[in-house]
Amino acid sequence: MNTVLDYKPRLPRYAAQATSGLVFELYRWEPGAGSSQQRQQIRGARLLEVSRGGVRFEIDRELHEGTDVEVTLAMGGAYQYTQQAVIRWCAASGETFHCGAAFRELLPWEVLGELILRGHVSTD
Repeated sequence: MNTVLDYKPRLPRYAAQATSGLVFELYRWEPGAGSSQQRQQIRGARLLEVSRGGVRFEIDRELHEGTDVEVTLAMGGAYQYTQQAVIRWCAASGETFHCGAAFRELLPWEVLGELILRGHVSTD
């Protein structure tokens, strides 16, 4: 008997290592003059988890579902990766908010490998 499940397995998640030196930057696009947009850094965002599909992070303000953001992961030296993402959820957690953002494209295996090899994320 064949059954169809409405379950879609999610990609494995990797916990960020707080002392690894990974720089996590988050930007939001704000309306500018005319039809232009300005990239504005959202300060104080702290990476909690990363997967090929997105990131989970902590921040001091709520971001609304559907907000377009840009995520940068800088791993020291000249190696950094920037990816467009969209906020999928954001929930209060004490005095902060935990948010999830889905990448527009899957994180390349090479970037995930660098994060693991450099000790920026845990494979446990």
